[in-house]
Amino acid sequence: MKPSADGIDAPKGTHRPHSDQLHDLLSMGEIESALSTSFSSSTESDGDMRLGIRLPLLLRWLTAAQPLATMSKLDKSPGSNIASPNSVAPLLEDVAAAHHDAENIEVLVSSLAPTICKEVVGKLPPISRRKSDKSFLYRQSLARRDQADCDDVWDTSVLDKALHRLSKQEQQKRKREVDQSSVSGKKQKSAPDDEYLEKMKTVIDVLEQDLKNDDDDDIGVKQETAKTSTSAVNGGDATLSSFFERASDDSHISSMRRVLHELILLVKSALCTHNDGAAASNTDDDGQNYSTQMSGASKSPWISTKPDSLLAETDITTSSSGNGGFGLPVMVCALMHHAPILRYRHVSNALCRASVPQSSTLIMHMAANCPTASSCLLRGCIDAYISGKKYQSLVQHSSLGEEDDIEEKAVNVIHTSVASAKALASLSRREACNVVRVLRECGNHVMSSLVLQILLDTDEVEAASFIVEVISSSLDVPTTASNEVNSVQVQNLANRCSLSLNQRIIRSNQLHSESEVQDCTLRLDTSPAELFEDQTTTEAALSCMSKRIIQHSHTVEEQFCLGEASLYIRAYALLTYFMNIGESSKSGAIFEDTISAIYILSKFIIQTATRTELAKETTMDEFYTILLCATLFTIVQITVSKASFNAQTAEKACFECLQLILRHPISMKTAVVAARVASFVNTNDVRNLLRFSLQSTVNEVFEVSVEKKKMESDVCRWLSSRIDSGLLTLVENKVMSIDYVLYDATLFIDKMSENDLEQSSGLENFIRTVLDDPDKCCQMIKQSSVCDFIVGSAKLTCRKQAPHIPLVLPLALERLSRKLWAEIGDGKEVSSNFTQFVLQLLYALSFLNEDPTSPFVINPRSFPLKESLDFVDQLNSSNTAMESKGGALVLHKTLKEFIFHHCPDLVETVEMNKWLDWTRVGFGVSHQGCIVTPMMVCDAINDCLRQRTKDPSGVRAEKLFIASRSTFPSATVDIAATGAILASSSYRYQPKIVSYVALCKDPLILLQARAFVWKCKGLRCIMIRVLCDLMSANESIAIKDSASDSAALRYLTARDTVIFRCVLFACGSTSVLSSNLENSSRHCNMCVNLMRSIASRRRGVIATLAKQGLSQSSVDFLVRFIPESFQDATELISLLGESDIPLVERLVTASTALRICVINSSRGEMTAKNLLSASLDTFVDGFHLVLGPPGLPVSLFRDEENGQDITLMCREATFQMITTLSAINPRSILKDDAIAYLTKIGNLCKSENAVGGVSGAAALKRKSLLKRIWDHCDSSCRSLGGSLR
Repeated sequence: MKPSADGIDAPKGTHRPHSDQLHDLLSMGEIESALSTSFSSSTESDGDMRLGIRLPLLLRWLTAAQPLATMSKLDKSPGSNIASPNSVAPLLEDVAAAHHDAENIEVLVSSLAPTICKEVVGKLPPISRRKSDKSFLYRQSLARRDQADCDDVWDTSVLDKALHRLSKQEQQKRKREVDQSSVSGKKQKSAPDDEYLEKMKTVIDVLEQDLKNDDDDDIGVKQETAKTSTSAVNGGDATLSSFFERASDDSHISSMRRVLHELILLVKSALCTHNDGAAASNTDDDGQNYSTQMSGASKSPWISTKPDSLLAETDITTSSSGNGGFGLPVMVCALMHHAPILRYRHVSNALCRASVPQSSTLIMHMAANCPTASSCLLRGCIDAYISGKKYQSLVQHSSLGEEDDIEEKAVNVIHTSVASAKALASLSRREACNVVRVLRECGNHVMSSLVLQILLDTDEVEAASFIVEVISSSLDVPTTASNEVNSVQVQNLANRCSLSLNQRIIRSNQLHSESEVQDCTLRLDTSPAELFEDQTTTEAALSCMSKRIIQHSHTVEEQFCLGEASLYIRAYALLTYFMNIGESSKSGAIFEDTISAIYILSKFIIQTATRTELAKETTMDEFYTILLCATLFTIVQITVSKASFNAQTAEKACFECLQLILRHPISMKTAVVAARVASFVNTNDVRNLLRFSLQSTVNEVFEVSVEKKKMESDVCRWLSSRIDSGLLTLVENKVMSIDYVLYDATLFIDKMSENDLEQSSGLENFIRTVLDDPDKCCQMIKQSSVCDFIVGSAKLTCRKQAPHIPLVLPLALERLSRKLWAEIGDGKEVSSNFTQFVLQLLYALSFLNEDPTSPFVINPRSFPLKESLDFVDQLNSSNTAMESKGGALVLHKTLKEFIFHHCPDLVETVEMNKWLDWTRVGFGVSHQGCIVTPMMVCDAINDCLRQRTKDPSGVRAEKLFIASRSTFPSATVDIAATGAILASSSYRYQPKIVSYVALCKDPLILLQARAFVWKCKGLRCIMIRVLCDLMSANESIAIKDSASDSAALRYLTARDTVIFRCVLFACGSTSVLSSNLENSSRHCNMCVNLMRSIASRRRGVIATLAKQGLSQSSVDFLVRFIPESFQDATELISLLGESDIPLVERLVTASTALRICVINSSRGEMTAKNLLSASLDTFVDGFHLVLGPPGLPVSLFRDEENGQDITLMCREATFQMITTLSAINPRSILKDDAIAYLTKIGNLCKSENAVGGVSGAAALKRKSLLKRIWDHCDSSCRSLGGSLR
C-alpha cells in the first residue's frame, strides 16, 4: 500500500484521489477548491494530517490574504471573475484554527524566518557556477547520461559571507548575554513598578546594540534594521509585540539561526570539490565540522555531521530546543522560502549525502510547501544516489571495502536518496508520475526498484513494460576482457591492502586509472540486480503479472488482446528467471495458477492456427515463443527452488504445458524454435538453452552470463526424464529438411558445429545441394545466418581427416566466373547466378583461412572481389534487402572482412560500377549501342599503336577501357589492356601474355612500354590508371610477405623511386609526352597526381633522385608541379652533410635542393633556411671544382662511370644556383642569408683572381670564368636589394 503524505501507511478507508486533488490543486493555486475538497471529503484526522504538513504555506497565504480581504470589503465592483480573498481567508482561518501549533508556526513563518534571513542573506546574490556558460549545454548532455553535477564548480563565496554574518551575530548574542547578566543583579534590587515599560526598554537596548555593532559590509542589513527600530519606537502595538517576542523568546531565534547555519554549512560542504584527493573539511567558529572525502577519480558521497546537530535528530525525538511547534521540517520550509542563496537541489542532495534521519520528511515537507520545487528536490536525490552508487562500485572493486564503515556510509546515502524520492512520490499521483518520468530519463539503473513499486500502484501495463526494458538493457552487454580484472590489477589491489585506509584513499587517484572507474560505472549501469533489491516489490510484481495472465486466460474466448498478454507474459518470464524465491508458500501457487493460464492460452493459439500446412510466419509466432520461454523459466525456478514449496502440482502443470507447445508449432518459425529447444534438451546443454530462451524473450542477440544457480539447475535432465525422447527427436529432425533449412538454418548450423564425423558426409551433401542451385542460394541469402552457414561449412570440411577437399574447387569457381561474365556480356539477367558465385566465393575464402596450405585454395586476386562486394552492397540497399532479414548486410560485412584480410587494397579502392544501376535492363553499360568487351579494348589499343586509326591520341581507346571496366571485372580488363600495351611492334598483333598476379607482384613491368604509349594521351591514362591499382596491390603483398616492416618499406621506397624517375623523365621531356597534335606546354594531370602521391607517401624519394642527378628539364618540372618535394628537406640536409659522398655528387644535389628550397620556402621558412645554408655551404666547399685545375686550359676531371666532364657539371650547377638565388622573394626570410653567401662567393672570386703564377691562355680563361661568376653574383645580389660593388 502506498504511504500517505505524512510517511505513514494510509488506512484502508483513506481515499487517495482526494489527497491527490489537494496537492495538485494547491500546486495550481486553486486554494479555495483544494481546501473545500479537503474539508468535505476527508475525515478530521486525515484532513489534519494532510493539511498539517502544509501549514507554513497556508499560513503564509493567510497572512497575505487578510489585508486583501479587508480591502475587498470596500471594493464591491460587480462582475469580477477573480476569486475574492473573502472566500479564501475564512478557509485558511479554519485550517489555522484546527491546528494547535498554528500560532507558533505563523510567528515563525511571518516574523522570525523573514527577519533572520534578511539579516543573514540580505543583499547577497544567488549562488552561481564558476564555469562559463559555454559549457552549459555540455553539462546538460552529461546530466542526461546520469552524471551527477558533472564538472560543475560552484562559487561558495556567497555561503561564506552568510556564515560570517551568522558567526558575528552569535558573538554579539553572547556579548549581550554577558552584559545582561551583569545588569540583572542591579535591576533585581530596584524592581520597577511598570514591567511593561521595562521590557520596552530592553527591546530598545537590544536594537541599539545591534545598530552599534553592525558590520560595515552589511550596509543593506543595517538600513533595514534602523527602519525597523524606528517603527518599533513610534509604531503600534503589533510591531512592538513582534520585537518583544524577539527579546523575550530568544531560544526560538537561536534555533532558527542554528538550523540556517547548519543548512548553509551542509550545502557548502556538499559543493566543495578538491583536486588533491585528500579529506577536506569546513569548520566554523563553533567547531561544527562537516567533512567531505575525495577518493580516486570519484568524490566520496557522504558528509559527516556531529551527533548534537539539529539535523541529526530522528523523527520520533522531540526537538532539542523544546519549541514544540517549531519542528525541524517547519523551520527548514520557512527558511528555504526566504533564503534564495540555497537551491532546493543542493539542499536535498546535501541532506541525502549526510544521511540525515529526517531527510525524507524534510524533503517531502519542502515539496508540499513549495510544489514548484519538487523537480529540483528530486534531482538532488538522484545526484546523491548516483554518487553513492558509483562510489560503492568503486569501493567494491578497489579493495577498500574491508572497512565496513566505508561501504555502509555509501549504502546509507543510497537508501536515504531512495526514501526521499519515495516520499516525493507519495504526495500525489501526478508527483508519482513525475518521479517515474525523471528517473526513467536518467536511465533504467537509477532507483529501478522504486520506479517499479510506483508503477505497480499507478499503471500495471507500464510496470510490465518497465520490467522488460530494464532486464533487456542489462542483458545487452558485450563480453569483453575489460569486464574482467587482469593479473596486474589483482596485484595492485593486493599491494594496496597493506596500506592504511587514509593512505589508500589518498593514493587511490594514482592506483586507479579512469578506465577502471569507467568499468565500475559500466558494471553499475548494466546490472539488473537493483530491480530485485526489494524482495517485497519483486514478489508483488510477480503476483501482479500472474493475476493479469490469469485474467487474460479467462477472457481469451471473448476478448483477447495479444499485445497486452504478450507483454505480461514476457515480464512474468523475466521475473521468474531472475528473482530469488524466498521461503514463501505463495510461490508454488503462483506458478501453478500461471502455468494453467499459459496452458489455456497455448491451447487457444494452437486451435486458431491453420493445421493443413504450416506457414512460414504468423502473427502468433512471437506469442508462441514467449509462452514456451515462460514455461521453461518456470521449470528452471521450480527445479532450483522446489525445496521452498511443494512443487509437485506445479511440475505437472509445467510438463503438460511444455509438451503441448512442443507438439504443436503454429508455423515454420515456431517449429524451428521448438526444435532448438528439443536439441538443447537432448544434448543436456543448460547454458545455451537458457541463453536462447532469454534472447527469444527480449528479441535481442547478446551474450548472457548465466547465474551459478541456474547452471546448477537440472532442467534438461528434468525434461528428458519426463518427455519421450522420440518426441524430442521428431521435433528436432522435422526442421532438418531442405525447406526448413532454406527458411532458417540455425539448427543446421548447430549440427555442423558438433564434432560428429558420422553426420559430416550427409551434411556436406546437403551443403553442396544448396551451393550448386542458384535459386536455393537466393533463398539462403535472405537469412541473417547465411555467413554462419557458409563459414561453418568450410570449418566442417577442415575438421575431417586429411586431405581436405573443399566443396568448391578453384577451377569450378573460375568456370562459374567466366560463365557469369559471359552472360553479363550478352545482357542477360544474372542476379541468381551472381548470388551463387558470391556464396561460393565466400566459401573458398573461408576455406583459405582454415587451411591456407591446401593445394585446393584459391588466389583471391584472380577473382572479381571488388565487383562481388559491390553487388552485395547494392543488394543490401535494394528492395530485396527488406526481405532478407539482414542477410545481405551480414554478408556484405563478412565478405568485406575476408577481402580486407587477403587484399586490403581492394577494399580501400572499391568503386561503385555503373553496371550496378538496377534501373537498366541487364547489367552492361553500352558504348555506341553495344557492350564493350576486353577484346574490343585490345583492338582499339592495337590500332592506336599501329597508327592505323582516326584516333591518334588514344582517347577512344580510353573510353572503351572505362566502359569495359564498368561491365567486366577490372582485373580482366587491366590484364587485357596491359597485354596490348606491351605487345610487340610488328604489324601482326601479338599481345604479351602476363597474369594479373604477376603484375601485382611486379608492377614495373608496365614501364617496359614504348615511348609512343607515353605520347598518346589515352594510352598514357590507361597505363597510369592500371599502374596505380597495381602499386596498391603490390604494397599489400610486400607488407604481408616481408620479414619485417622496415624491409617492406625499403623495397617500396626503391620501387617508387624507379616509378617516379620514369614518370618525371617522361613529363620533363616534352618530346616524349607530346605528340604532333598536342600542345607541348601542357602537362599530364594523371602523371602529376601520381608523382605527388608518391612524394607525399614516401620520404626519401626526392633526396635519392637529387643525389642520382636529374636533367635540367626534370628539375624544372619537379620544382614547378611537385610542391610535396619540400617534405624531403630534412633528408636533403642530411645528405648534403655526409662527408662520405663525393663532393661532385653533393654539389649536384645542392643545386636541386636549392631550387626546391627557394620555390617552396613558404611551406616552412625555418626548414628552408637550413636547407639554403646547407646547399650554399656545399657550393662554397666545392668552389675549386668549378674553376678546374690551375694552369691548364682543358678540364682533366672525368667521371669514371660515364666519362662526363666534372668541371663542366660543377660550372653548370654553379650558375644554376646563382640564378636560383635571384628568384628569392625580397620579403622572404632567406634574403639576408642569400646576400651573405653571394658576398662570400664574390670575395672568393676576387681572391682567386689575385692568385699569381699563372699566365697564358689558361690564365685568361680562368679570369674570364671568375668574372662571369662575379657578375652573376652581383646581378643576383642587386635583385635582392644588395650589391657587391
